[in-house]
Amino acid sequence: NDTSAANNDVTELTRRIHDLMKRSWRVELALIQRTANHVADALAKYAVVQNVDQVEWLIPNDDVKELLKHDFLD
Repeated sequence: NDTSAANNDVTELTRRIHDLMKRSWRVELALIQRTANHVADALAKYAVVQNVDQVEWLIPNDDVKELLKHDFLD
């Protein structure tokens, strides 16, 4: 229940987003509910669990393929 740690995380995330938006490029943000994009939700959870900043797959694994099918059918 350490709300100060959670607030620090939100503040840091907000600062990083602000820094990215100040760069000389066009930025558009859109909120997509996790229930509408199972792949993005699963990949975000994967990054947290694996404690990684970036992963590159040349071919999606079977789990991602199944989630893609699910998202297309919804």
